[in-house]
Amino acid sequence: MKITKQYLILVFLSLTMGWSLHAQDVDVFKSKDMVFYGLDFTQARFTGGSGLTSPASMQDKYMPALNELMMDERKRYDVAKSYKKKNVEYNFYRADDLNAAFDVYEHYMNGKVESLSEEQIQSVVQNYNDEKHSGLGLVYIIDEVSHGNNLISIQIVFFDIDTQEVLLVKRARGGMKGFSIRNYYAGGIRQIIKESQEFYEKWEKQAEN
Repeated sequence: MKITKQYLILVFLSLTMGWSLHAQDVDVFKSKDMVFYGLDFTQARFTGGSGLTSPASMQDKYMPALNELMMDERKRYDVAKSYKKKNVEYNFYRADDLNAAFDVYEHYMNGKVESLSEEQIQSVVQNYNDEKHSGLGLVYIIDEVSHGNNLISIQIVFFDIDTQEVLLVKRARGGMKGFSIRNYYAGGIRQIIKESQEFYEKWEKQAEN
């Protein structure tokens, strides 16, 4: 399946959706500091077969490798730039622990899957009870990994660290491609981060209305 940039932008626009809490102390767009909690795979659905690796290898090797890549190559996967933050602290320990603990085999399935619900997203955020930090948090909740279409869907979730209330959610897709298994998955994630920069101001205007 050939995926063009125009197609991905159209998909991004058509799938982005948001819900926010209006009475909040933490402002997603005004906050200049943020804690990034990494990639959470605990709600991910893997469709279209096992792809390039087994479910066990995906969980044991590539999930931690993808989080490690985002930490090691922060300039290439620049969430600070995309979301206009001055200071971003990376705290991936909890995501790595959660990713290692769930039953990955139950998440491989066939057929069409529905987008994660607000309740499912909130349940993931509740796992990020962080007493050492406060303010704005960001976690990428992996929604679907479609090996058949070479697409990864991610719920971009901003939340209040103190209260664990979800402040803003945007769903986006990126095309997976790369010369290695790790980079195949990382390619879709990087595209989402890059295109987030293009759509961030639109999200802000939507939030003001």
